Amino acid sequence: MVTRYTFLSSDFNGVDITGCGQVRIGDNFHSGNECHIMTSIHSYNDGEAIPYDSTSLHKKVEAGDDVWLGNRVIVLGGVCIGGGSIIQVGSVVVSNIPVYSIVGGHPARVFS
Repeated sequence: MVTRYTFLSSDFNGVDITGCGQVRIGDNFHSGNECHIMTSIHSYNDGEAIPYDSTSLHKKVEAGDDVWLGNRVIVLGGVCIGGGSIIQVGSVVVSNIPVYSIVGGHPARVFS
């Protein structure tokens, strides 16, 4: 499936993709239920209103081939998940994940 900003090369279930940033998902991607990929956030540094205004920042998300997301994983914009990685249930991915990693937590950290 391909839209203007979303490139999916696998079938998957349970992922809600929001925002205007680009999303690229590799082959053999698998997700649990209730996962979220969020590519846009409010501008909180340069906005005209505090704590934020109507300006949004859009960031790309990439997941390599053979990535597996457990149930209720949240992936924030600006993140690249390396191929072969497994993201533990309930994790919040806020930074890049190296290839063939097993990560978990909030924020998600590599533990294997």
